[in-house]
Amino acid sequence: MRALARFTHLLIGLDRGLGMSDIVACPTCQSMLRLPEQASTIRCPKCKTVLNVGPPIPASDVAPVPLPFAKPKPKPTAGQSLAKPKVKRAVLVDEVAEQEQTEASAKAEHRRNVTAAVEEMEERDEIQLEKFERLQDLMVHSRRAVVLFTWAARCQMVAMAIVLCVLLAFMTSVLFEVVSAMQGRGSIGVGSILGATVFAALPLAAILAVLSTALTGYGMVSVALGTKRARYLGYIGCVVCALHVVFVILQAAKAMIGLATREFEVNASDPLWVQIQPVFDLFGMVTDLPLLSEQPTRLFWRHPVSYFGIFAAVFEFTRFVIVGVIAQNYAEDGKATELGYRSYKAIGRIFYVTMLAGVARLVAAIAFDWARADEAFIVILGLGAHAIITFSTYLCLVLSLLGMANALNDTVEVMEASRFAAEVENLEV
Repeated sequence: MRALARFTHLLIGLDRGLGMSDIVACPTCQSMLRLPEQASTIRCPKCKTVLNVGPPIPASDVAPVPLPFAKPKPKPTAGQSLAKPKVKRAVLVDEVAEQEQTEASAKAEHRRNVTAAVEEMEERDEIQLEKFERLQDLMVHSRRAVVLFTWAARCQMVAMAIVLCVLLAFMTSVLFEVVSAMQGRGSIGVGSILGATVFAALPLAAILAVLSTALTGYGMVSVALGTKRARYLGYIGCVVCALHVVFVILQAAKAMIGLATREFEVNASDPLWVQIQPVFDLFGMVTDLPLLSEQPTRLFWRHPVSYFGIFAAVFEFTRFVIVGVIAQNYAEDGKATELGYRSYKAIGRIFYVTMLAGVARLVAAIAFDWARADEAFIVILGLGAHAIITFSTYLCLVLSLLGMANALNDTVEVMEASRFAAEVENLEV
């Protein structure tokens, strides 16, 4: 009945002059909808379904609707349905395999690179370890050298202290002898003074000085066998120590010959200080630095000059300078720059003390050495001035050597292979 009503309604629309193309049926509720003019879409007022009513599709583009009695296409079998996916799967398997092979190759290459880097690092570590062990062996010699220098400075300091005491006794005896001679109690004989004062302790001081020189020479040999940076200083130090020993022997022999021939007798026509100057030549067996400060005065007054003593003093001071430079290098390698400066500063004190003593000696000679032996007041003043200069010189040298020995002793504490290894030059042994 419903279909008949729809057909009747369609006929009525035709009678009114409407075309079949102006009325469409809703595919959802089957309501008949009238199309507005030039409309591309329309909505069903009943079920709200939107219909596309655009220009008609050409018949050639519309796929044929299969009839109910048409023979359906045969379905693909299991083998046919898996044929194409099998090809795609094979391609995917090949791609995955290729990717895995590439990743495996990259991992193997990375592993080889890491292994090579580790082996190279281990090889470098082995080389550095060998160099470090070699440096430790060399440090034994370097530490021994500084220890020897420390004891050499202490021995020299004690020897100078003994000479200082001898000088005090000697100058006191000379002063009493001068006073006695001026009062007419007897002549002044330096030989009688020497027996009780000088020769009592001078051999001990000379032995300590020889021991100091031997320790310094052995230390220079140890420096030459030690770390690379200071080796050349060890070689130079060995030569300087040898020359110093030669000139000390010549100077001491000359002084002993003068003593044997009694050249120390006092002559009233010469200043007293000039007459006892040969006594101080004997002290060159201990140290020649104070003797070096006397030479300008001897040149000024045209008195006998101890040329052997001058060369011995020069080489003695050069020996101290080399020891100070070695200690400074070792302290800097041990990351203790201030300690190295202390070692070298002691050498500076020795230099200034020697130079100032020479100037003071020359001034005192100009002021007092012109006096005759019978001018008691001037003679005693001159003797006291020279005694003070000599005593002060030895005292300052003793204090300078004490500071040098302490600095050397502290340098030994920082001489460790772990500190020295930071310097690449020390590892290149």
